[in-house]
Amino acid sequence: MSGETGKGKDVIKVLIVDDIPDTRENIRKLLAFEPDIEVVGGDGAGTGRQAVELATKYKPDVVLMDINMPDMDGIAATKAISTAVRTAAVVIMSVQNESGYLRQAMLAGARDFLTKPVSSEELYTTIRRVYDRNEPIRQQEAAMTTLRTAAQSEVKVSGVSTPVTGAGHIIVVYSPQAGSGVTTLATNIASALMRQDTRVLLIDCNLQFGDVDAFLNLQAQSNIGDLTKAVNDMDQEMMDGVLVTHGSGL
Repeated sequence: MSGETGKGKDVIKVLIVDDIPDTRENIRKLLAFEPDIEVVGGDGAGTGRQAVELATKYKPDVVLMDINMPDMDGIAATKAISTAVRTAAVVIMSVQNESGYLRQAMLAGARDFLTKPVSSEELYTTIRRVYDRNEPIRQQEAAMTTLRTAAQSEVKVSGVSTPVTGAGHIIVVYSPQAGSGVTTLATNIASALMRQDTRVLLIDCNLQFGDVDAFLNLQAQSNIGDLTKAVNDMDQEMMDGVLVTHGSGL
């Protein structure tokens, strides 16, 4: 968590990203009235690349991201930040409110979308809402950090240093009703979990109508049913033989 105010509430760290300095300053002044919100990153970021750099450095809880940015647009910057800083919830802000922009933003990892101009109350409410919704991600990241620390420690066994391996995590996305967006949500979660030092396996457990391979534009040759035929001989080599790797590494 970011910290606590005198009232015992979490302090929400916010990074402002907009290519217009006056807009960043106006938003900063609005947020200055809220005791549970702290603006980080100085004057904010004026480019997409600068946004990624500041987000990586300051680890904000919420990033207010303009969609039209020089050198790297808000969509690309959102995707980069969502990958580099999992605990950062990105809120896209744009004068464009077409569904195409909204879909691109959500696929990139954005948690919400605001249409400019934004009222102060709408801004405050959105920041607090996405922060609260991101609590499970913050808890999971804290748990993963603990596991990484344990994995890096060593135990002495018969005079030989043996690294301790951390356990993995299983996240299940389920709905009893078809067409509710489970595949989209599961794929976005899997993409958000991707790290250079982390392997992520996305499994479609709908054996009859699963379409995660089509969703990722992949050609899968095997399914879980094929694995059950050789369950007694299953090993890492066999698993690697049936898994399909996406271009992202997923």
